[in-house]
Amino acid sequence: MGVVSALAATTGQPAFLKFQLGPVQEFIAAARSTRDLWSGSFLISWLMTTGMAALAREIGPDAVIFPNLHGQPLFDLHFRAELWQPAKTSHQDTAKSAWESLGHRQHELLTPNLPNVFLAIVPANRAEDLARLVEQSIRTEWAKIADHVWDFAADIICAPHAPSNARGRFDAQVARHLDIAWQTTPWPSSPEAALKLAEALLPKTEDGQPNPTCERLRDFIRYFTEVMPVEHRDDRYYADSGKTKLNNVGAAWSALVALNAWQLDASRQTRAFKACSAGGWETGSTHNGKDALTGREEMIVGGKQWQDSLQGKWRKLFRHTDEVGALTLIKRTWHLAYLEHKTGWNLDASPERGFRMPDVQRIAANQDTEDEKTPDDTPEGQALYYAVLALDGDSIGKIVSGEKTPELGKQLADYGPAPERAGARIYFENQGGADLLKLPRPLSPGFHLQFSEALSNFALHCVHPIVEAHKGKLLYAGGDDVLAILPAAEVIACADALQRAFRGDSPQNADYKLEQIAPGFLARTDRFDSAGNGLRIPFIVPGPACTASVGIAIAKVKEPLQDVVRAAQAAEKRAKKIEGKHALAVTVMKGSEITEWAGHFGTDIDAERHGSSGLSAFWWMLHAINDAEILSHKFPHRLIQLLQPYCSTSDSVKDLPTDHFDLRGIVKCELATALERQQGKGWNAKPQVSRDTVDRLRTHLLDYLDTTRGSTTERLRQLIGLLTVTAFLRRHTA
Repeated sequence: MGVVSALAATTGQPAFLKFQLGPVQEFIAAARSTRDLWSGSFLISWLMTTGMAALAREIGPDAVIFPNLHGQPLFDLHFRAELWQPAKTSHQDTAKSAWESLGHRQHELLTPNLPNVFLAIVPANRAEDLARLVEQSIRTEWAKIADHVWDFAADIICAPHAPSNARGRFDAQVARHLDIAWQTTPWPSSPEAALKLAEALLPKTEDGQPNPTCERLRDFIRYFTEVMPVEHRDDRYYADSGKTKLNNVGAAWSALVALNAWQLDASRQTRAFKACSAGGWETGSTHNGKDALTGREEMIVGGKQWQDSLQGKWRKLFRHTDEVGALTLIKRTWHLAYLEHKTGWNLDASPERGFRMPDVQRIAANQDTEDEKTPDDTPEGQALYYAVLALDGDSIGKIVSGEKTPELGKQLADYGPAPERAGARIYFENQGGADLLKLPRPLSPGFHLQFSEALSNFALHCVHPIVEAHKGKLLYAGGDDVLAILPAAEVIACADALQRAFRGDSPQNADYKLEQIAPGFLARTDRFDSAGNGLRIPFIVPGPACTASVGIAIAKVKEPLQDVVRAAQAAEKRAKKIEGKHALAVTVMKGSEITEWAGHFGTDIDAERHGSSGLSAFWWMLHAINDAEILSHKFPHRLIQLLQPYCSTSDSVKDLPTDHFDLRGIVKCELATALERQQGKGWNAKPQVSRDTVDRLRTHLLDYLDTTRGSTTERLRQLIGLLTVTAFLRRHTA
C-alpha cells in the first residue's frame, strides 16, 4: 500500500530521488567526549529528518522508500504540533493525544536513528524542485542551529582571549560545511526502455561481462514475453495485443534503483565544493591555530587563558584547552542552545534531565554518570580500558539492487510430494522457467519496502536494549549501522548479540528484552499489544540470509577518543575484507603497541562455509581459564611464546616456499605442550569435563588456523592475534 500511495502522488510520471548528506564519519569521529560523538550523530539524523519532513509535507511520507519512516521517533516528533498533538484517541474513558499514544520515550527521541541518505518516489515533473526544497530545508535548519549556538555562546566567543574576526570565521566555516548531493532518475515508459537505459549506463563487471542486474532483468523480460505460453499471459500486464511487451515499468525496479545509485555516485565524484581556505595570518596574534579535533578549521575559541576564564556550565563543556572551530563549537553546545528551546518537544539532553552521557572513564568502570571528574581523579583499581564498536550490514547495497536477493525458486510455493506437487514453482519447472528459478528473485517495490522496515526494526527495537544490557552507551543506530561505546570486558559479547539480532537468531540473554517468534522475526518482551491482551508484537528483522560485520577498537581511557573511533571504523572495513564477510575484527591499542585479530562469527552457516570461527575458540578459551579454571591464566601467553619463534621477520626468508612446513602439525604439538603445562586449579575437580573442554578448545583453535590465509608467518600472526586479544580481555572479564 505504501508504494501505491507514493505512486498516486506522481500522477503517472514517477521518478526516483536519492539524496545524500555529508560529511559523516569524519564529522562524527572528530570528538573529544562521548557527548561529542552522540551530538555529531544526532545532528546528522536531525538534519535528515528535517529534509524528509519537508518532502513529506509536499507529497506524503509514503514517498520515502528508504529509510522506513513508520514509527521513527524523530520523524514523528517533527509532526507533533501540527498532527499528533491535536488528534485524540477514540477511547473516551482514557482519551489522550495521538502523540501520547505513540509512546516514544525520551531516550528514543534522543537516539540518532536515521541514515544520511534517503530514496524516494517523486513526480518526475517536480523532482528537481523537490530535491532543492529538501536541500534548502536542511541548509536553513543548519544555519538556524548555528545562529542559536552563536547567540548562546556569544559571551565566551567575544571574550578578551578570542580572535577579533571570530564571527567571520564562524560564518565561513558553517557555510562550507555541508556536502549535499542528490540525483533524480525519471522512470522510462516500459521495462524494455528501462533495460536499454541501464545497459547503456551501468558499468560492466571487472572481467568485462554484462552488468548482472541488467542480465537478470533481461532474463525475466524474455521469459514473460517470449518463453511463457501465450495463452498463459494475462492481458492486464501487457501493452500490446500479441502480449510481447510488458506494460509495468515497475518490473524494472532493480535496474532503476541501481541506475539511480550509479548516477548519484557519478555526480558526487564530479561535484563542485567550497575549498577550505586557510584565511589570512594575523601578525602578532595567538589565534592562528586550527581546530584540535578536525585539524582543518581556524580556531574560534580555545587556549589555556580562555579556558581558565570559563565558569559554570562553560567549564563543564570545555574541560580542556583545545582550540575549537565552528563545527566543534556547534557539536559541543547545540543541545543546550537549540534542542532545549524547542517548546514542548521534550528534547532536554542534559544530565540533570536523565540523559546521561558518561565519559569513557565511567564507561570503562561501568559507572553510568556524568560529572567533572577526569581519569586522573578516578580511584585506583578501576578498569582502564574501554571499547568502541562499529557494526555494518554486509552487502546491503547488493540486496537493495537485487543482486543478493533470495533465490527465486526458494521463494515460490511448492506443495506436496511428486507426482501430486502443486504451487508456482512446479509451473515454472514445467513451462521453460527452470533456469529462472536459479536466479535471485527480482527486487520488487514490496520487497524493498519490507527490507527497509526490517533494517529500521533492528535499529529501533533491538540495538538499544542489547547495548544497555552490556553496560554501554548507544551513540548511533540507523538501519544497518551501529556505533556504541562499551566496557572492554563486554564488547565482544555485545557484538555477537547484535549480529545475532540482525539475523533474527534467538536471544541468549533475558536482559536483551527480545525473544524469537520465528526465524527472522523477533518481539520485545517488555512491550505488548494496545488492546491489553498481553500479546507481544512481532517485528521483522533482516533475517538468517543477511549478515553483519563488526569492528572493535579497545584502548586506554587516556587514548584520544577520535583515534579510537577511527580505529573501530578501520577494523570494521578490515572485517568486511575477510572472505564471506560476517566477521569480527578487533584492534587493541596499548600505547604504541597495537594488536589486531579478525575472524568469522560462529554460526552453523559459517562452520559450513569457512570452518570453525575464531570467536568459538575465544569463548572456549575464556571459559577454560576464567569460568572452569581448567587452564592457567598464563596459557595464552605461554602458547604465544612457543609460536613466536616460527614467525620469520627476515625479508630474505619470509617469502621462501613453505610447502614442506607442516604448520598445523607444529601448532598442534606446541598446543599440546602448553595445555599440559598450564593446567589450572580446577583441572582435577572434574577430570572428564576438563578433558572434554580442552579437546573442544584444541579443535576450535586448529580449525581456526585452517581458515587463515596468507604466508606461514601471516597465518601464525593471525593465531597469535587471537591469543593476544583473549589474554588481554581475560584480565578484564575475570
